[in-house]
Amino acid sequence: MRKTLLESLSKRAGLTFLSDLHYKPYWPDIYDALKEMEAEDYTLEEWEEAAEYILGKGAGPFDSAKSVYRCILQCLKLY
Repeated sequence: MRKTLLESLSKRAGLTFLSDLHYKPYWPDIYDALKEMEAEDYTLEEWEEAAEYILGKGAGPFDSAKSVYRCILQCLKLY
């Protein structure tokens, strides 16, 4: 069974709990983990769910997985 985007991201970022994705002190680690991932490996819906889960708000609408990926990176980088 394939891991979800959030599970993969959490593991790559070295987080103990999936819920750690919410906490801004971990955002630099999440940013670094995202840079190692490919937007095309997950669906648009998975990326939209990740954006809402990590950033705590709805963003978009988006027209592609790549556009959500870039949005998440930008938000994490600004922090």
